[in-house]
Amino acid sequence: MNISSLSQEYEEGKIVIKHNETGNALFLILIAVALFAALSYAVTQSGRGGGNIDRETANLSSAQLVQFGSLMANTVRRLEILGGCNETELSFERAPFNGTDTDYVNITPSPADLSCHIYHPNGGNLTEFNPSSAPGLTTGSPEIEIQSLVQITGAGTTNFPSGADSQTIDITMFLRNMTEVACTAINRNIGLNLIPTDASDLNFRPFTGSFNAVSGNRDHIDGCFDITGGLCASIDQVPWGTSQNACFREQDTGDLIYFHILKAR
Repeated sequence: MNISSLSQEYEEGKIVIKHNETGNALFLILIAVALFAALSYAVTQSGRGGGNIDRETANLSSAQLVQFGSLMANTVRRLEILGGCNETELSFERAPFNGTDTDYVNITPSPADLSCHIYHPNGGNLTEFNPSSAPGLTTGSPEIEIQSLVQITGAGTTNFPSGADSQTIDITMFLRNMTEVACTAINRNIGLNLIPTDASDLNFRPFTGSFNAVSGNRDHIDGCFDITGGLCASIDQVPWGTSQNACFREQDTGDLIYFHILKAR
C-alpha cells in the first residue's frame, strides 16, 4: 500500500486512521480560510444592519408612548364617568403625593382621598412612564407634560366665541425632544408622511385643575407649515384628521414634540 494513501491498521481491536501529513495540513488551512470568510461576512452584515436595529427600537419605543397616552386618556374618562370626578378635580400630581410635585398640585378643591388623582392607587392607579427608559424615543431627559392652556385644531370646540377661551382648551399630554425616527413612525401610523411645523411655540403651563385662559392667552397648535414667510395660511395646514395624537416640530426651537389629547373640550 502506498504510504501517501489512507491506511487502516488494527491495534488492540481498534481502527487507527493515518493521513499524509502534507494533506492534513492543507485540509486545516482550507478550514481556517473558510471560517475567516464566514466571520468577516457576519461582521459586515452586522454593521450594515445596525441602522435597521436602531429604527426598529425607536418604533417599538414610540408604540409604548402612544399606548401610554391612550391609557392615560382612558384613565381620565374612567375617573369622570365611574369615579364622578369633575375635570377640574383631576390631578396629575406624581408620587409621593405630598405636595412636593409642585408643578401639578391641584389648586382647586380635589377629593381628600386622592380618588381623582391619575397616578394614585385610590384614583386612576396609572403607572408612570419614563421616556428615558425607552431607547430611541427622545434626546436628553424630558418628562411627560400635561398642559392646561393648549388648543388643538380639530379637537373639541376649536372656534369658540371670543372671550370664552377657557372652554376651548384641551387637556393634553406632551413629550418634548422626540427623535425624528420616533416622530416619523408615529405620524405614519395616522397617515401623515411628514412632520408638520407649527407656527407658534409651546409654553409650559402645567394643568392644575384650572382653565383660566383669557382672550389670546393660549397656545394654538394647528400643524401648519410657515412656507409663505409669514403667518400660516389655511392652505398650508396639515389636518390631524380624527387622530388624537401626532408629532410636530416647534417653529421657534425646532424641537420635535409629541401630543396626545386626553380630553377634547
